[in-house]
Amino acid sequence: MISMENQQKISNRAENKFRTTKVWYLKIVLSTIFWLFAIRTAIPDDKVAIISGSEPLDLFDRLLYDKIIQAVVRVESRGNTLAYNLEEEATGAFQIRPIRLLDYNRKTGKNYKLEDCYN
Repeated sequence: MISMENQQKISNRAENKFRTTKVWYLKIVLSTIFWLFAIRTAIPDDKVAIISGSEPLDLFDRLLYDKIIQAVVRVESRGNTLAYNLEEEATGAFQIRPIRLLDYNRKTGKNYKLEDCYN
């Protein structure tokens, strides 16, 4: 016959083994979910274009330069020269931030203001 004390020890061992197994399975499930999210963020969506190779651009070609400027303006402000982003305090068609303007003025010795970014 098994004493009450031995029964308690056996019960505690079984309970500890169950807890250990439960924690182990939980770790596996959580790490699997983590890796699935990590893989998903590393793989681009269908909407992403991947450029495998390109030729150098001649930025002095005025037509190409104008197209690049138009594309930047379209992405930054949808072509709105009076655009203002309250969250970033970005101004104008190129969405120039105050810190960038200060840096430009410091490096070039110019004295542009945010109001000048609307032109």
